[in-house]
Amino acid sequence: MIKIYYDGVATQITDQSSESNRFIKFTGKPNLISIIDFDFQPRNEGEEAKYIFSILPTTPFTPNHNLKIVFPDVYDKYLGRNLICNTLGVI
Repeated sequence: MIKIYYDGVATQITDQSSESNRFIKFTGKPNLISIIDFDFQPRNEGEEAKYIFSILPTTPFTPNHNLKIVFPDVYDKYLGRNLICNTLGVI
């Protein structure tokens, strides 16, 4: 059986009566990304802020790539609920 948890709640569980859909795909370690700059405005605690990440990947991004940004647990758990991503330029 494979269980997938989100926020401590099982969101998906494979059918125990069947062996279909029971597979796990392991992939290699992701390539590194250099953080060129990180900024957020305003800097007032408890106020909604705009975060800007400037990154430089070691290999070009493709449509199959994902970028995961994780904030420390002390940040508001709702951070990112209205996420908007933009690219300002590519190399």
